[in-house]
Amino acid sequence: MATLPGVRLYGARGYVAGDPIEWPLPNGSTITFVPMSKTLRARTR
Repeated sequence: MATLPGVRLYGARGYVAGDPIEWPLPNGSTITFVPMSKTLRARTR
């Protein structure tokens, strides 16, 4: 999960963004999170 400022950072490291999720906060506002995923590959010798 990344916040909006972190999406570019994770994207630069090979992560792919999913659909944003709005999370309600106690004060009535929301924060947006973005699921991030990355396919890992096995090491070869």
